[in-house]
Amino acid sequence: MSIVITGRIAEAIMSIAEKHGFAPEEYIIVKILEDLDPKKRISIYVELFRRYLSEARKYAGEENFPQACEKYWGATTSLLNIVGELKNMDHYKHSDYWEIMEMIAIEMKDKELLKLFAIAEKMHANYYHNFIKKENFPSYTRAIEELIRRLIAYIGTIDRKTAEKLATNKK
Repeated sequence: MSIVITGRIAEAIMSIAEKHGFAPEEYIIVKILEDLDPKKRISIYVELFRRYLSEARKYAGEENFPQACEKYWGATTSLLNIVGELKNMDHYKHSDYWEIMEMIAIEMKDKELLKLFAIAEKMHANYYHNFIKKENFPSYTRAIEELIRRLIAYIGTIDRKTAEKLATNKK
């Protein structure tokens, strides 16, 4: 199913979404998810994670690096949204994501997670500015794939079943 939004409404959604650091589709999803119960939200975030990761890998294979970066960012934030739901933490802004990452790094005693997340955020910026060079892109991909692996492992310490659903989307 598709919904097409055009004109001033589309422009308003795009403007507000950008102000909050989201792609328009993500912003709409966030607003709708606010009205659902946590279990339903988690299942939707699992679905979004799978879709974003699949699309990221597809775009990377096509050398469409800005799109690949944004989809990797979407996959990462979907995982952080799951953690936010499981830990009853806010998870709608970049600062919320950093709070979650700081907490995970402390709990896991793994400060490298913060470096990996900074790389993920840089990839998100690449969607808007397209500065990552083709020759360097594989190192970014390896870093974000490692971040994703570690986040799924962390989720497994809280909710094994959700982590198993996430892990079925491995390469």
